[in-house]
Amino acid sequence: MRNAICCLLVVLFGLGLSSFGQSAPKFTSPRIVATFQRLNQTTGIPGTLLFTPQDWGTFRVTILMVGTVANGSRSGVWETEMPVTNGAGTTTTGCILSTRSRVTTTSEIPIRAKAGVPIKFRVRRMGTTEGAAYSLFIVVEQLM
Repeated sequence: MRNAICCLLVVLFGLGLSSFGQSAPKFTSPRIVATFQRLNQTTGIPGTLLFTPQDWGTFRVTILMVGTVANGSRSGVWETEMPVTNGAGTTTTGCILSTRSRVTTTSEIPIRAKAGVPIKFRVRRMGTTEGAAYSLFIVVEQLM
């Protein structure tokens, strides 16, 4: 019995010592690097700079558009466009908000941004948007 307990203690001690040389990956919380907010907009928003990364990085861009006033038009939309430049080139992403009724739309976009290339966006109107209004909220988080 003593031999079994001694062997078990030696094994556990050895396992404990071997774990000192290992390290678990560090957990880093996302860090907010940019925010943007506009309330009750009735026109588009021209090209606007959100953030320019100093180094290559992985980011998450969250866009929230809230229709605060609807105009009932089937053809009216507000469109948020965001061109993103990464290792594969430039692509455009974003979200669309209908003016027909008061709705909310969101988009969560993970991107691998190129160093020195600004992250920008714009909101353009398409169709009949007269009488409609929206609020826009954007958050850029650096993940790594």
